Formats: sequence, structure tokens, C-alpha cells
Amino acid sequence: MHHFDLVHYMQLNERAQDDMVPTLYIWKAPLMQFTGLKDSKGVDIYEGDILKAHHPNEQNYFKGTPVWVNELSRYNLETDKFSIAMYEFEDFEIIGNIYENPNLVSHKSENMSDKPD
Repeated sequence: MHHFDLVHYMQLNERAQDDMVPTLYIWKAPLMQFTGLKDSKGVDIYEGDILKAHHPNEQNYFKGTPVWVNELSRYNLETDKFSIAMYEFEDFEIIGNIYENPNLVSHKSENMSDKPD
């Protein structure tokens, strides 16, 4: 498996006329791997998503990110306090991602007492 942090996209301006020089757009975008899992609303979960997750043995919800563990061939929910198999959680809600909501990651191990919306 190859891991890429950023992908460069290029696109030509499709409205270029014969007498105009086409415009080339180049920007960076994160490449996020699909985990094969969906959240409680049926939305695909990708690496880099920030999840609100409920473990059946806990009353609170936890914030974490899905991380592939190659040695175990599975995704774990990772916080700064633990890393546990995602199949052990009952439900997930995507609350953001590490690219657009980095402020949520700094507190990702914080227990959340309320249920997902």
C-alpha cells in the first residue's frame, strides 16, 4: 500500500476560446483512504475523518481518528489515550476531518457525554 499526504491536481480551463490561452489550475488536496466503514448516518468514513464514537462498555463518547494498523490488518480508532479496533465500537458520527477542523484533533481523547445528533 502506498501512502500519499497530498495530491497535485491540474485542470485546464474548459472555456478557453481559440484566441485565448487556456488557464491551468494547480492545487494541493489531501488524499484520504476509504476505510470500508460508514457512520450512523450512512456516510463513508475515510482516514483523516474525526469521529465521535460510542464503545458499548462506556457511557461516554470518544473523539478519535481511524488509523490503519498494518500488523493487525484492521482500522483502529486512535486517540492520545488509546488505540482500539473500530469493530469494537457501536456507532460513529463524523464530526470533521483533520484538514478542515484541526482544532478538534488536539482534544480528540476528550470524553463526550452527549450522544450524536
